[in-house]
Amino acid sequence: MKGKFKKLAAAFAAVTVFVGSMPSMAFAAGSNYTGVSGGTVKFDKVLVVESDAKVPPVTFAYTINPGTAVPATDDTKLAVYAGVGSPTIGTAAYSVNDTADSPDDTRVFGTASDAYYTVKKDVSVNFGSVTFTEPGIYRYIIEETASNAAYGISDDVGPAGTFTAKNVELKRTLDVYVEDNGSGELRVTDYVLYEGTVTEQPTPAASTHHAAYTSGYVNVATVADGGDGANLGPKSNSYINLYKTHNLTIAKNVTGNQGSKDKYFAFTVVFTNAVNGTVYDVDITNADDSPAANAATTHASMSNPTSITISGETTATFYLQNGQRVVIKGIADGTQYSVEEDEEDYSPALLVTGDTDGTATNDGTTVTLTSGSGAADKYADTGITDNTSLTFTNTRSGVLPTGIIMSVAPAAVVGLGVLAAIIAMVVAGKRRAAEEE
Repeated sequence: MKGKFKKLAAAFAAVTVFVGSMPSMAFAAGSNYTGVSGGTVKFDKVLVVESDAKVPPVTFAYTINPGTAVPATDDTKLAVYAGVGSPTIGTAAYSVNDTADSPDDTRVFGTASDAYYTVKKDVSVNFGSVTFTEPGIYRYIIEETASNAAYGISDDVGPAGTFTAKNVELKRTLDVYVEDNGSGELRVTDYVLYEGTVTEQPTPAASTHHAAYTSGYVNVATVADGGDGANLGPKSNSYINLYKTHNLTIAKNVTGNQGSKDKYFAFTVVFTNAVNGTVYDVDITNADDSPAANAATTHASMSNPTSITISGETTATFYLQNGQRVVIKGIADGTQYSVEEDEEDYSPALLVTGDTDGTATNDGTTVTLTSGSGAADKYADTGITDNTSLTFTNTRSGVLPTGIIMSVAPAAVVGLGVLAAIIAMVVAGKRRAAEEE
C-alpha cells in the first residue's frame, strides 16, 4: 500500500507541474491588445478684431479632463468610456504684431467684412502619452478659461451679426474613436469635437463614416446636425471670441473776438485700467504732428503721438488748435480714461456724443465745466462703452472801452478845421481890401 500511495503522489505531482508549466494566457483574464497611443489633434481659436483696433496681447488657456462614461443601450447606442490617461493641451497666444487672416475667415463672417478682421491660431491636443487598450469611444471635456474682462473680450460667440454668446459654459466635448482594424490591432480613427457638454451615446451608424485619421484637425463634417447620425448636437472646430473696442475723438474749437485761432491747447489723456502691452493707433490726420510755437502758445515743445502703448497708468499729451482733432483707436470695451485740458482762462464748454458714462456729460448737450484762473477742464469715464467724441470749445470775448475821447474828438477836429478855414478867409479878405485901398 505504501508503495502504491507513493506512486500516486508522484503522478499527481507530475500533473501539477505540467499544468503549472502551461502558458498562463490560456487561463488569464485581460486584454490581448498591446494598446495604441493617440496622436495630436488641433482645433481653431479665432479672434475677431474690429477694423480700427490692433490685436490685443492676450493668451487663451484650456483644460482637458475625462468626460462621463455612458453605458450602451441595447444595440441602438454605443458605449462611451470616460477618457483615459493625461493628454496635454496647448494655448493660443496673441500679440500686437499678429496680422489678419487673408482673406477674412469666412467661417466667421460668411463673407469678407470691412468692419472686422480675424486672426486664427491652432490649439493642439496631444494624446501621445495616452495608451488606449480597448476599442471604444473615449470622451474628454475641453474648457476654455474665461477671458480677463479688462480686454473687453466676449467669450465664445457665434458668427457675424450680433456675435451673441454661443456657449456660456466655454466647453467642448471631444470623442476619440478607437477601433480594431480587423487583425487584432487597435488604431485611432477619428477625433470628433462637439459644442458644449455631450451626455449621450452615438448610434452604431456613427462609426461607419470614420476613416484612418490623417487630416490633423477635428472632424467637422456636416456641422449642422452632428454629421454622423448621432444627433449629439452641433459639431465644432473652433472657439470664436470678439475683441470689442471703441474710438475716442478729442476735438478743439475756439470762439470769441479775443479767442486765438493760432493757439495750441494741451490735452492730457490718462488710461488707468488698460492691459499692459495693448497698443492704440492715433489718427492725427486733422492735427499737426509737430506743432510749431507761436506768439499765442506758451508750450515750449510740442508733438502729437501716432500710437499709445499701455504700461501701467499711461499718459499721452496732445496739442490742438481751433478746428483740429485726434482719434485714439481700438480702446478695449470698459477701459477707464480721463481727458484734461489746460484751458488757460478761456471760458470752457464741452460737447459729448456717444458714450454717456463719464462725468460732466449730458449726451448731445453742451456742458459748461467748472473753471477759474489757471483751472483745468477734465472729463472722466469709468468705462468706455461706445465710440465717443469730446469737443472742447473755449471762448474769449471782450468789448472795447468807449468814452468822451472816442466819441467827441472826431467832431471837435472837424469844428476846429472849419473855424480855421473861416479865420483864413477873413484874413485873406482884409488883405485884399487893404491892397485895393
